[in-house]
Amino acid sequence: MINPQARIITEIQRLRPEKSEVKRLLGSNEKIKKLTGWQPAWSLDGGLKETVKWFSDKKNLINYKHTIYNI
Repeated sequence: MINPQARIITEIQRLRPEKSEVKRLLGSNEKIKKLTGWQPAWSLDGGLKETVKWFSDKKNLINYKHTIYNI
């Protein structure tokens, strides 16, 4: 349930504590593949080629919302 009395606190300038920044993230799908037998539908190379192809088509860009976070 949402608390109507809750306040949202915002910062004009976000300051991160020293040494708190993550410099590199490394993801792997090996664990899910091992535990479930799942396999990705696309290879990195094939998926990247399809992504470039999609963005190269101006009809697709009309609906692409570049000003918001897209998943």
